[in-house]
Amino acid sequence: MSHGARAVVLAGGEGRRLRPYTTIIPKPLMPLGERAILEILLLQLAAQGFVRVDICVGYLSHLIRAYFGAGERVGLELVYHEERTPLGTIGALGTIPDIDPDESLLVLNGDLLTDLDFHGVLAGHTARGADATICVTRRRIEQDFGVIDITPEGTLGAYREKPVIEVTVSIGVNVVTGESLSAIEQGERIDVPDFMLRTKQRGGVVACHETDAFWLDLGRVDDYTAANDLVAEDPGRFLP
Repeated sequence: MSHGARAVVLAGGEGRRLRPYTTIIPKPLMPLGERAILEILLLQLAAQGFVRVDICVGYLSHLIRAYFGAGERVGLELVYHEERTPLGTIGALGTIPDIDPDESLLVLNGDLLTDLDFHGVLAGHTARGADATICVTRRRIEQDFGVIDITPEGTLGAYREKPVIEVTVSIGVNVVTGESLSAIEQGERIDVPDFMLRTKQRGGVVACHETDAFWLDLGRVDDYTAANDLVAEDPGRFLP
């Protein structure tokens, strides 16, 4: 990997779905075993050849800054960017002043537990000449109810008891180019879905990088509990 490879971690959210835990601790500092969620992610980035990571912070940002400092403990140069008001999952990148138009940035949510090959994601993005890339995976969703299809006449069309639906979902890892970010107005609040659609509507190429890597979004209590169980069973599984 080029030593110029650069990642941005989004760590400014309030973590409302994890309350009451996140009332006093920002979600990226929630512990998994002996380390914070974000600490595991940053160690993975360092091991994969990243040198600088920009961290967009907001809610309880002083605790994140105090915990990681300049990045020595994780082997990275950490640069913090403060959101004075919430700007969304892509609008937050507007707080970073030195993004080159030709630069590609790996953008990650700060509450991920994964073993994804970040280098492979960037390489795939570059090979496809994409303006943006969304990392996706397949998920099977079990419905808890009988699902009814109703005909236009108001009669039964189909009845499926607790069907399983397969969907493709975003895993909170994306690549964006500096040029594509130029479509964001200064101070604009915008999230990833709207940004990706805007990029596509402007004629840009939005690639989808499908992966079968392990992934958990730790935004919900059930998933956070599952992640803690995994780390307790194998403390080194997600460490480089």
